[in-house]
Amino acid sequence: MIKIQKETIATEEMLTSELTGNAGTSIAVKPAGNPWKVPLSMKCSGCRQSVPNSDKLSHLDECWFNNDGPSDVYLLNARSVYWAEKFELYLAVPLDASFEDIDLLLRFTWMQCCFGHARSFDVYAADAFTNLKDTDDDPDPVMTLTTAYGLMVGDDIGPIDTPLRQYLQDGVRMTYDYGGNYTTSIFVDYIGERRLKRPLQQEKANVKIIRPLIRNEMLVMPCAHCYRKSTMFFMDDGPYDSDESDDDNDDNVREEDDDDCGMKFFCSKACSISQGHRGRVLKPFLNSPRSGICTYRGKNYFD
Repeated sequence: MIKIQKETIATEEMLTSELTGNAGTSIAVKPAGNPWKVPLSMKCSGCRQSVPNSDKLSHLDECWFNNDGPSDVYLLNARSVYWAEKFELYLAVPLDASFEDIDLLLRFTWMQCCFGHARSFDVYAADAFTNLKDTDDDPDPVMTLTTAYGLMVGDDIGPIDTPLRQYLQDGVRMTYDYGGNYTTSIFVDYIGERRLKRPLQQEKANVKIIRPLIRNEMLVMPCAHCYRKSTMFFMDDGPYDSDESDDDNDDNVREEDDDDCGMKFFCSKACSISQGHRGRVLKPFLNSPRSGICTYRGKNYFD
């Protein structure tokens, strides 16, 4: 617990430092360091504890699994392709599960904005990403499993309800795509087989899928104007922009030194306007790689 508290305190000090003015009021100051490079703590859905990122796997084995008998679930790790891979969760599915069960877990934790979006998995061989150079093309998947099966032709295309056991092996990586005009992509890595502790086995008997085991705590991004915790954002390019362009000569516009991955974060509309972004459409910044896309509002069906 002491280790957890120390990491949490250090993160808060770096990202939300404050100075006290003459009137005794608290004034947020620019944080030291790059928040994109701060390792995020994880929140366990079993014991509800905050877990340092470096201890997440050992905590999973202690809290969720044991070695008393044969394996009964696959353990998988899901991470956002973009957002500096900050959004992360671990999930378990039964050995008789299909790719559709992973799809349900990811949608109902991170993705579900409206019904009707196509979803697909690209499955890559265990060594597909080994020794790749920056100039190399992306490897070709050995199989694509999709909800659009029947509309697509090819021996390497199958339905999303394909059993996992046909493709899961050590080192396998998958990419999961959800969306329509603007797709959200997720890396899914196969970690291995595990055995759930007995009370969890009884819980599993009543449901086909298990709630995510552990997921990242919220990424703290400082407001570009006042440096307090951001709740909204926009991107310089892409679906979040307003048609109205900013005035580059606005006196309130400041150069940003930090690597912001093309995004601008704010705690309020007023702070955005103060930075000269009056014409921008701000989107809610949520604990999901789907933030700002379509009608997504952060609904988690497992809460």
